[in-house]
Amino acid sequence: MIQEFAVRPVPKNQNARRVFFILLGAAAIAVILSYFVSAYKGIVQLGALILLVASVLIYSRYLGSSYSYEVTRDSEGTPIFLVTQLSGKRRTALCRVDLSDIVSIEALTGEQYRSYKPESGFRRYNYTPTMGPDTVHLMKVCSRTENAVVFLELSEEYRAMLLSFAEEAKAMRGADDED
Repeated sequence: MIQEFAVRPVPKNQNARRVFFILLGAAAIAVILSYFVSAYKGIVQLGALILLVASVLIYSRYLGSSYSYEVTRDSEGTPIFLVTQLSGKRRTALCRVDLSDIVSIEALTGEQYRSYKPESGFRRYNYTPTMGPDTVHLMKVCSRTENAVVFLELSEEYRAMLLSFAEEAKAMRGADDED
């Protein structure tokens, strides 16, 4: 029986924090440097702005928010897998997948993840809280409206549970189609 279940993965390394502080420090140095270099002041300030924007993007993606992976039911009672982003008090649904549309979930190493190219016609979504993770799970989804690959950080137990729920949802949908 499909049970409602939620998990909030925690980042497994400090790469994002390091990159954020390096970018922020480089932006501060560039701003200070722009006061001493009058010939290229605009270029140095533009570089500082680019570094500052990059640090804000890193913060908002990896440090200022977290993800929640949930198995729940929609308003019609259909079992779904839901990815939500939690930023402060704001909760945003990023991904909603019918469990019966999940084709496979496979583990990838960090190198396989970085070099992965989805098949033609598949969109790529990344919902991993860790910057440069060692292990990622690739969830392949084929629905009536979209084909996609979704990158998640799952434990093996949650992966196995999600796969069993997906098989059960496919069986339930097959039984509904026969009626």
